[in-house]
Amino acid sequence: MAKTQKLFKSIERVADYAVSISRVLSTINNSFQPEIVELIVSMYSKSLKLFEGSVKALQKLETAIDHPFSDLNEIEKLNEIVVKEIVNKCKDIKTAVELRLVVESIKRVAEYSADIAEAAMNMKIR
Repeated sequence: MAKTQKLFKSIERVADYAVSISRVLSTINNSFQPEIVELIVSMYSKSLKLFEGSVKALQKLETAIDHPFSDLNEIEKLNEIVVKEIVNKCKDIKTAVELRLVVESIKRVAEYSADIAEAAMNMKIR
């Protein structure tokens, strides 16, 4: 029962971060470097792919997600690059903080997605 609660909590946290991302993005008024946008979109796409794969693996326990932890490592490395770009290229402090919050939320979605994938793998083993 505790494992199921952790699984549901992970899914709920992903939803919470999705709301946080949308709220922050709806308030950003400044334009910023296209390179930063491309990196954030790339990070978001990888995180979304990991989440979708984790949920599919959970729905169909015979389907396993290929490499959830290597995907997570790739997202964490991309996170470091994005943060450096924000620090180096974003002139407006408020925008930099908002972008940093978005990037951190995307990383958290990936972490919770890996937890969901792990739970699906554990359920498959049983």
